[in-house]
Amino acid sequence: MPAGPRQLCSCGCGRRVAKSTDLRHRLGKAPTSILAAQACIPPNTGSAEAPAVVNQPRKRARRDAGLSSSAAHPAPVQEPAGPPRPVSPIPTNLDLENDVQDEDELAPGPENIPEPHFYHRRASVESDEEESDHSGADAPSDDESDWEEEDGEGLILDEAHLGYYDEMQEEFEQQLAGIAEQLTDDEIKYLRHFNLKVETHMSDETYAKLEFAFPESSFQSFKLTKSRAAFLAQFKPVPYDCCVESCCCFVGPHADLDACPYCQEPRYDRQGRPRKRFTYVPLIPRLKAFYETPSTDIAKNMQYRAEFKSEEGIIQDYVDGSNYQRLQQQHVVIDGHRQPHKFFDSPRDIALGFSTDGFCPFKRRKKTCWPLLVYNYNLPPEIRFWYQHIICIGVIPGPKKPKDFDSFYWPAIEELMKLARGIRCLDRARLEHFWLRAYLILCFGDIPAISMIMRIKGHNGLVPCRMCKIEGLRIPNSRNPVHYIPLDRSKHPSTRANPSAIKVYDPHSLPRRTHEEFVAQAREVQFAGTNAESEALAKKYGIKGLSILLNLSSLIFPLSFPYDFMHLIFENVMKNLILLWTGAYKGIDEGSGEYELAEPVWEAIGAATAASGPTIPSAFGASPPNVADDKSASTADTWSFWLQYLGPVLLARKFRRPIYFDHFIKLVKLVRICLQFEITDADVATLREGFPEWVKEYERYGCL
Repeated sequence: MPAGPRQLCSCGCGRRVAKSTDLRHRLGKAPTSILAAQACIPPNTGSAEAPAVVNQPRKRARRDAGLSSSAAHPAPVQEPAGPPRPVSPIPTNLDLENDVQDEDELAPGPENIPEPHFYHRRASVESDEEESDHSGADAPSDDESDWEEEDGEGLILDEAHLGYYDEMQEEFEQQLAGIAEQLTDDEIKYLRHFNLKVETHMSDETYAKLEFAFPESSFQSFKLTKSRAAFLAQFKPVPYDCCVESCCCFVGPHADLDACPYCQEPRYDRQGRPRKRFTYVPLIPRLKAFYETPSTDIAKNMQYRAEFKSEEGIIQDYVDGSNYQRLQQQHVVIDGHRQPHKFFDSPRDIALGFSTDGFCPFKRRKKTCWPLLVYNYNLPPEIRFWYQHIICIGVIPGPKKPKDFDSFYWPAIEELMKLARGIRCLDRARLEHFWLRAYLILCFGDIPAISMIMRIKGHNGLVPCRMCKIEGLRIPNSRNPVHYIPLDRSKHPSTRANPSAIKVYDPHSLPRRTHEEFVAQAREVQFAGTNAESEALAKKYGIKGLSILLNLSSLIFPLSFPYDFMHLIFENVMKNLILLWTGAYKGIDEGSGEYELAEPVWEAIGAATAASGPTIPSAFGASPPNVADDKSASTADTWSFWLQYLGPVLLARKFRRPIYFDHFIKLVKLVRICLQFEITDADVATLREGFPEWVKEYERYGCL
């Protein structure tokens, strides 16, 4: 049937439409993109002249609001999205702490947001020539580039700097906020169906059958549903080429490579297509959504950090910590330039945490992948780590541990540097614009993961600790490359042979690392003259080079990378104590000590642990398994409960000498203090005295 005659729409959208469509537009039933265009039309503009007047501003305003679907990769920030721009040259005399220019020397504007320095091993100094990296996304079009220049992202947000276009853009965004929730019924259905599929982990086959089981709900194919949900989300993931073995991501110094610099695997297949891609999900749009969302609960929860009231002598959260309080007194520094603003000087500033760890998605546990998780520390601690509040910015696909983590974290560093400078955002609750700033202040994970992030040797190195400079020792007369770090090493052959070697470390006064020393040593390793010299320095310092995270002045090395309590105590110390008590720790017998439990005794303890399940309220967690037989079923949660509640009862009067039970009870008391919701100054003093003494007793009682 031929279409009816079309005419210029009277709503001002600039389209030629049928009469029925014209009527729907005038009744406010147009799609969201059309409503956004209508919001741009001045009230006194006639419908006949509207297209000629507002056609171009409407197109640009829609792009700024994230409503345009024509771009290949919608921007995660105020400028067009795409792969990272080429790496800026790495100056060999870079001083990350002292080389700070005065804030007056830095003119405001988006052009002053620098590129992150990519310290890829030692041969990563880039030339001054500008390059384009098209490995992850399509290049922006000419009109997108023009839009970037007109954005005004770096301007000071006051009347003196706001031109007519900025005021018009702000007015448009405020009007757009009023109609953002006017989704059509079909759009709401698409979102509900997509949420059902994702939240329940429903298979594609099951989802395809829903339209037959519920014909009244008008289910569409998941491909169409996902496409509509992606369009309504107003941003898209950005793919980047990566090594087929996940050694590195082809950005920065790797952008123009055709093969992996580590394993030499080709980047492209025979058809010229990337063999594997790493998908990055932009962070900035999701942080902006915390303030642009209409939810009053979210808006209220986001004020937790700003409204937090510290109590003298009590530590309740990171806000009471010395690192956070130190940052509040410092100006933000970006690429050596001091900014006018200080850390967290606005109640809307967001504190972020980051974590990653490898896990095996398949039962055979031969392949690993690495999720990159961001945590919003502006939220209250009781909801901060809920699943729905965790922000995943990507997953390093595996199958192996990345050899160049910095390359995968490159897009995040770009966004974090822009967030440190400020991104214009609309506060939906107050209908006013502000500069949204966010700072990464904490990174946590197990020791191998943090060693990868910080580019240090890790727990098997000669200098294994990231907090202090204690040196490890090899097992005498053994080819085992693993080092161990006793406090008392006076009887070790290498110590006896070296008169200048430290005989006994004082646990109350260990040689601590400082940020300045860490950076200086990392730079020394990074810019060593030869590979051999670099390897020797890396072994001496326990540092492999400069981490890309050093681009962020909000991080203090190594204090911003605390040890993960779960892995340190429940997955390490507790398990090793069990192995020692059962005579199964690396083939080491008890020597002169008497801490090993008889096999029947340990089996009885395991049976009693399993039998306690029916008597434990479910609020404490899952029923504990038999720790003597089923060790694989014992998680960190299991060991936490066993250490605090079951162990003190089941181990009573089981050791041949009471000192070993008393030693265990001291650990239980220290752990319980650490797990309190509030820690007083007196508790801190107890911990600082208690843990060193516990380690000294551990060595003295023959447990080493």
